[in-house]
Amino acid sequence: MHFNTLIIMNEDTVGYGNRSRKPTGYCKLTMPNRIICYVQGLRQLPRDQKYKLYLTSKNKQKAVEAGTFQVGASGNKETRWNMEPSNIANSGINARDVDGALIVVEGDNSKDRIVPLLGFTSEPYGWEELIDKGKAEELAPKEVAQETVKEAVNEERSKKEEENKEIIALKAEVSRLKEIIAQSEKAKENKEETTGINEYVSDFVRKYETSDIIEQKEGYKEIGSVFEKRIPINPFEAKNTGIKWVRITLEDLEALPLLERDWVNQPLIERANRDYKHFILGRDELKLTYYIGIPGVYNSNKTEALNIDKIERFSCCHNIQPKTGEVGYWIARIQ
Repeated sequence: MHFNTLIIMNEDTVGYGNRSRKPTGYCKLTMPNRIICYVQGLRQLPRDQKYKLYLTSKNKQKAVEAGTFQVGASGNKETRWNMEPSNIANSGINARDVDGALIVVEGDNSKDRIVPLLGFTSEPYGWEELIDKGKAEELAPKEVAQETVKEAVNEERSKKEEENKEIIALKAEVSRLKEIIAQSEKAKENKEETTGINEYVSDFVRKYETSDIIEQKEGYKEIGSVFEKRIPINPFEAKNTGIKWVRITLEDLEALPLLERDWVNQPLIERANRDYKHFILGRDELKLTYYIGIPGVYNSNKTEALNIDKIERFSCCHNIQPKTGEVGYWIARIQ
């Protein structure tokens, strides 16, 4: 199951900000089967109290408690939970159904329930009854009909059979791809045309990204989805590098899996966004690898960026080696 849902949460109940700040946050459901909750500016609660994250679904008319957390004096916290995407916390809600998230402080009953943060993917809707309904269902005995179990078993068996067929087909294509890569390398050495080879590789990459069977690279499909939606760009004079580039925004960068929030919020990223208002995302289709390009000006006396995790090199826009004053991009490998 492919899913990648981002829900921005804003202040709902006043009074839970840290040092008169308005609290904000987001909740993200992403591969591989994770719930990520980030809050900032929330007030620290007494030790015997915790914030709760609830996920809601208007379509299913349900809510589920995803987890609890506490914040320190800074008021900032990122928390992650694993989940079963087809049935989050045995609630009957799957990851694709979720369209609402709220941070809750609960008392002894629903009247004492306080919601510091709240957010939806589209139009807001009533969530109170959904939480109360979920709590009532937790207290009620759960019975599953034998026929329903049998149908689920048969459905799972059919799904496995289809997956096995797809795996066999993809293994055959992988063998063919290895041959194509070898031909491509030889063609480059002989300075021959590789357009047909590149088209085949691009076609295989698209199949790779849309397959629910292959999960060899965590987060690959999510990054590929961003790549396919953005505008192509040719930032470098050098040709035949094997990497295709697209222009992305800071919001795209923040949404990419495998990039921690602290990495995205580092000064190098902030300066680049302020000065250039864009970044680039590159895909090496032969190696099935993704890169981030962070715009900047090279200074041989200031190469601290090379000490930052993931950053490998500085590439000039002109086809020359890096030297002071040249415009280009700091290149970070993310996949």
